[in-house]
Amino acid sequence: LMLLFAYACETPCSHVYYFDQYMSIYPQKDTFMVGDTFYMEMDMNTLMYNKGDDDYVDLIDHGITDVMYIYQLSSADSNKRFDESIPGSDKSLIPSKSAYDKFSFDCSIGEWSKISYGASFIPEVQGDKFKFKIAVCLLDTGLFLFHFADIYAVTLGHTKVEIIMEDDCNESWYGSWFTVNDGKCNHHLLESLNIMGAVSSDYHGEIRRHNLKKGNWPFVVVPKI
Repeated sequence: LMLLFAYACETPCSHVYYFDQYMSIYPQKDTFMVGDTFYMEMDMNTLMYNKGDDDYVDLIDHGITDVMYIYQLSSADSNKRFDESIPGSDKSLIPSKSAYDKFSFDCSIGEWSKISYGASFIPEVQGDKFKFKIAVCLLDTGLFLFHFADIYAVTLGHTKVEIIMEDDCNESWYGSWFTVNDGKCNHHLLESLNIMGAVSSDYHGEIRRHNLKKGNWPFVVVPKI
């Protein structure tokens, strides 16, 4: 009886998922003209490093789904906070519902779908790779911010996920560390408006600080000469 009681009181095992994701955007510059086109591309192994368990997980059967929020910024946004988990909360930046139409998107690899504040996208599995590519044509002027995150962390919050590991442990997907162009992603444009990230001392705070500085793509579009 004591053995049964002890077994019942055991804490169930769990898997917590934090993955690295990488996006290349080119040409790599901070200012474009109306009519220019830049490209966004992902090329990652399906065997991905999970920081949560300090191990590698093959997501070839599970796949990944990401989101891109679009912000149109102005001087009125100076000194605001950036909160990727709850956009628009506590005087933080609000994604633009209308900015999507200031671009033309042509997805050649993967899937792309418009959502309220931007788009969701699914990289395509090619062999042992996740691949994605889209051309972005610039139709209007302004200061814009593309923010990338995985759909579990941003759209659904900290959530249980479909079975990834073949065991009886609980599974939760808590977020991705996004890196654009190896961290060279025009962050000085956000610094010029003194836009700060939502700060917390936990692991999620580390992800948000990283994604603000290295996982965003702010850029300026000027009239065509």
